[in-house]
Amino acid sequence: MNLYLSNRFRSAIAVLLAGMAGGCATVHPLRMTAEKAPYSSSVVSPKLAEKKLKKIMVIPPSGTVRGAFETQLVLFEKEFLKRGITVIAGAITGRVVLESGIGGQEKREEGAQGLSDMERALVMAEKTGADAILQIGNFSWSSDSKESRFFTGTAEGNTPFAETDQKTYKSWPGPKYYFASPELSFIGRVVDVSNGEVVASLDVRMPANFSLPRDYEAQLVIQGPGIPPAIQSEPAFQYTTIEWTNTAGVWQSRSSSTWLKDAMEQAEARVIETAVRQVTTE
Repeated sequence: MNLYLSNRFRSAIAVLLAGMAGGCATVHPLRMTAEKAPYSSSVVSPKLAEKKLKKIMVIPPSGTVRGAFETQLVLFEKEFLKRGITVIAGAITGRVVLESGIGGQEKREEGAQGLSDMERALVMAEKTGADAILQIGNFSWSSDSKESRFFTGTAEGNTPFAETDQKTYKSWPGPKYYFASPELSFIGRVVDVSNGEVVASLDVRMPANFSLPRDYEAQLVIQGPGIPPAIQSEPAFQYTTIEWTNTAGVWQSRSSSTWLKDAMEQAEARVIETAVRQVTTE
């Protein structure tokens, strides 16, 4: 994935050049660990733990074509299977049959067009003996990068910058620096097939830079008040690679991250693992 170079990176380059020319900059070590746990604000009912899931069905968001979420559905199914949970294919909801007695005879209506996706799933889940249904509400990446990892320090030379949370970063009066990346958001719910009760509301988020290829180390240059800090060197790997192109005499810049694609794949797997663990053990 390529992202256009932000004004922040332009400023960072300017700061670095100014610091080298003026000789008044201070340099600080910065270390960002390769992995951080996803954010979770999920709520799981104690009833779910008591139920001890044995069979579950995973279905896509209401009104969507299953094929659009096939990759994510498969990942969820694999994670449940790894934990010994039997998975009922969500595609079986297309075979819903409504039966009603009319004059001693049964009338069958294939498709059950009047039912919602969840209603169809509940009908078939009960027939298959499934204990619960996990419905995906949202599983998508943000369109833009978001501030996601935060560091604070002092202006005193050679003192390390330490990672902190966003709240501390926002109120920090001294030098600070952040890294941005796309963020994955998963929202879902688990419904008890026996009574239709929602027994878990799942909400898990994870920025891509919570799954870096290895620990990131860099030197951070601080020029002075009013000028943002800038990265000077990245011995482990480059967080952002800047590319310049000249089109019809106009120079344009783009930034890209060679690690981002793999990090996004790992983030998807980790978010799914977190959500399934919450459903099966919490």
